[in-house]
Amino acid sequence: MNRPNSRMGRGLVAAASLALFFTTGCGAMEAMAPPTQPMMDAGGIDAPSMEAAVDMGATAAMDAPSIDLSGGAPSGPQGPAAPVSPTIPPVGVPAPPQDTTGARGAKESAELTQKAPEQMIVFTGRLDLEVEEDAMRKTLHDVIELAAKRGGYIHQQDDRSVTVRVPSASFRETMTALEKLGEVQHRSVQAQDVTERYHDLGVRLKSLLATRARLESFLDRTKTIEEVLRIEQELSRLATEIDQIQGQLRFLAAQASYSTITVAVTPRPKPQKVVVEEKQEEAPLPPPPPPRRLNLPIDWLGDVSLDGLLDLAKEED
Repeated sequence: MNRPNSRMGRGLVAAASLALFFTTGCGAMEAMAPPTQPMMDAGGIDAPSMEAAVDMGATAAMDAPSIDLSGGAPSGPQGPAAPVSPTIPPVGVPAPPQDTTGARGAKESAELTQKAPEQMIVFTGRLDLEVEEDAMRKTLHDVIELAAKRGGYIHQQDDRSVTVRVPSASFRETMTALEKLGEVQHRSVQAQDVTERYHDLGVRLKSLLATRARLESFLDRTKTIEEVLRIEQELSRLATEIDQIQGQLRFLAAQASYSTITVAVTPRPKPQKVVVEEKQEEAPLPPPPPPRRLNLPIDWLGDVSLDGLLDLAKEED
C-alpha cells in the first residue's frame, strides 16, 4: 500500500516541477523579446500586433514566429497560425490608391481625347457702328437680342459697347445682320486655327493617363513604405498636370464652339448750319470833277499848254 502512495507523490512532484519549468520559460521569453511598436502602412492604418503561438511543450525554447509581409498571419515552426482579424489590413499591404480624377474625370478625359473635331477654328469679330445719339442704347439691346435668337449669349457690356458669343456655325450670318443696325465705320474678323494644339494636348493627356495607370499597378505590388511614398508623390504630380491639360482642352473646345463678336457704337455727329453772308454791292465811285481853269494875272499863260512848252524848249536847243 505504501508503494502506490509513493508513486503518486513522485508524480505530483514531477508535474509541479514541469509546470514551474514551463512558467519560468515563458516568462523568460517575454522578458527577452524586444518591445513591439505598431507599424504604419501607406494608408495610415496601424497594423495588428503579432503574438507568438508557443506550445506548452518543446516549443518553449524556440525562436519567436516570423511575420509574413505579404499579409498572411504569423505562424510558428509547428502548429497552425493564429487567425488575423479581417477588418484590419496586415503589415506591408498598402491602402488602395485613390482615384485623383474620379470616374467623372476619367470619362471627361476619354471624351476629350476621342471626340476631337477634324478642324477647330476660333473666330473673333468686331464692328464699329455709327448711330443716332438717342438710339445708342437701343442698338446695344438689339445686338443682344439678335445674338440670343441665334443661340448666343452676352459676355460683356458697357455704355458704348457689347460683347456677345454666338455659335461658330452662325458667325457670318450674325455679322451680316449686325452690320444693318448702323453705319459701319470699321469691321474686322480674325480666325485662329487651334486644331494642332488641341491634338497635341490630347496626345499628351493619353500619355499621362497611361503613365498613371502603370504607377497605380506598381503601387499594388509595392512592399516598402519608401516606395509607396515615392509613387504617391509622382501620382499627385501627374494628377495636377492632367487637370491642367483637361482645362486647356475644355477651354479650346469652348472657344471653337462659340465665336466672339464685339460691337461698339458711336453717336452720329449732328449737322451744323452753315451761315453764308451775302456780299454787299459797293457804291459806284463819283465821276472826277471837270478840270478847273485858273485865272492868272498873265493872260497868255493860260494859252500855253504842255506841248507848247516842250516845243519852246526844243526851239531853244
